[in-house]
Amino acid sequence: MDTMEREKETKEADDAQIFFDFFVDLLENHRETAVYYFSENALLDWFGQTVRGEKGIRGFFRTTIATVTHEFKDVTPVSKIGYRDSHVVQLPVKKSIRCETLVPGITELLCNSEKTPPNKPLQRINHNIEEKGQGDGFHVEQSHYHHSPPKRLRMEQGQGDAEASVASIKYLSTNGYVEFHKKSSKKLQTETKWKRPCKLEIAYSIDPVEKYIIHLVIYEGNMKCRKNLLKDFEACHSKDVT
Repeated sequence: MDTMEREKETKEADDAQIFFDFFVDLLENHRETAVYYFSENALLDWFGQTVRGEKGIRGFFRTTIATVTHEFKDVTPVSKIGYRDSHVVQLPVKKSIRCETLVPGITELLCNSEKTPPNKPLQRINHNIEEKGQGDGFHVEQSHYHHSPPKRLRMEQGQGDAEASVASIKYLSTNGYVEFHKKSSKKLQTETKWKRPCKLEIAYSIDPVEKYIIHLVIYEGNMKCRKNLLKDFEACHSKDVT
């Protein structure tokens, strides 16, 4: 591996870690504004419970997730994520601008400019239907960021499109624990907390004004259901027979 490839891998790893730190801070300390960083067609898979769309995720955060903290190491940029057919990044339909109707100066600005990924240091940001799953209910804390993240600005038609292209989507994967916190009903105990091991995968992008957009988040528990255990048993049995 040459120097340029190593530098590229290092930068990708650093970028993934920076985004992940932002994401954790967002969910643990700014959950009330977190939905503004999810895209319109975002999908959240919360331990098997699927929530679709920005509005659905907002409601889920409000009614289901209470307080959680994240304990993850070795954040890794990857080429793809997901384990279900539904784990697909769906980009919002781009608004088109009829360039011939614009004033000459505006036409040159909006229609002749090339859309290229930003090369500047990154800033951070935030963006419906539930399917039954194995989800946990409780979930937020601690911060490197001292100010609440601002809402992501939605550009009006004619100001340029801030949606990502498929090529610009970035993916990361990491393993660790989610720690759940719940107020305790016992007099001598202020809260009850427990940990759940899981794999966390995220698809995100950066819009033209260098704000994060979250497209897909998957919290996958590593506890196998009966169906998967049966498959493993049958696989082991077939090996023993052969």
